[in-house]
Amino acid sequence: MKKIVFYKAHGAGNDFIIISSAEKIKNRKKLVTAICDRNFGVGADGVVFLDKPKNKENTYKWDFYNSDGSNAEACMNASRCVVLYAKEIEKKKQPIKFETRSGVMVGRVVSGGVELELVKFFNPPEERHIQLNKELNENKVAGFFINTGVPHFVIIQDDWNPEAWLRMAGYIQTHPEFSPLETNVTFMKVDAPKKVRAITYERGVRDYTLACGTGAVAAALTALSVSAQKAIEVIMPGGKLRFYSKNKKNFLRGPAVIVYKGELQLR
Repeated sequence: MKKIVFYKAHGAGNDFIIISSAEKIKNRKKLVTAICDRNFGVGADGVVFLDKPKNKENTYKWDFYNSDGSNAEACMNASRCVVLYAKEIEKKKQPIKFETRSGVMVGRVVSGGVELELVKFFNPPEERHIQLNKELNENKVAGFFINTGVPHFVIIQDDWNPEAWLRMAGYIQTHPEFSPLETNVTFMKVDAPKKVRAITYERGVRDYTLACGTGAVAAALTALSVSAQKAIEVIMPGGKLRFYSKNKKNFLRGPAVIVYKGELQLR
């Protein structure tokens, strides 16, 4: 019986399985769905396989999967977990750099959490109006589309009632407007000039997660697009994330915690 060592970690409640030196692991999609099952597996929102990097200057090449076995280009909560894992468990030298489908992610463990340097250039949020079906109360919904490594449709709300938006989120996620990749749907409410509340309905999970790093960035950029601020705090159900700009660079800082080390038994 083959055994695989793994680590469980979370970034503001968004939880992941990390498997390093994973080159020999085949049929990853099937393994991911088994591991992420919260009743019959370990339970997680996603799995990160860390392989040898193509560029020796980088720390890893990552292969990321959502809990349903689908790939995702990037995940900033998982990225913070990987940065913490690399420094604390494998004792890698900072900055930690790993290759993703959206480019090289760069991060450091800092006082109060993990900081990611957002090397990707983000286009301004693009306003769109999405036609809804007859079963929903509204004919159209306005929002802002932006790709922060993965696509997000951000909807600004005046009140706060995520449960009431579940059906709409599921409908928008698979709307033809966002075909074929689909989109994450992030709801946000401005609580103060430098503070927003946000929650993301994630593709690949088909539900809200406690936090979404790319969703936090999408919400922050949407809020900042109508203000002259350079920093904003994004409060998600699992914790607080901070987006800010400095020296013409963008950063996201937030918590990351390694929960435990385990051993998978493959049959």
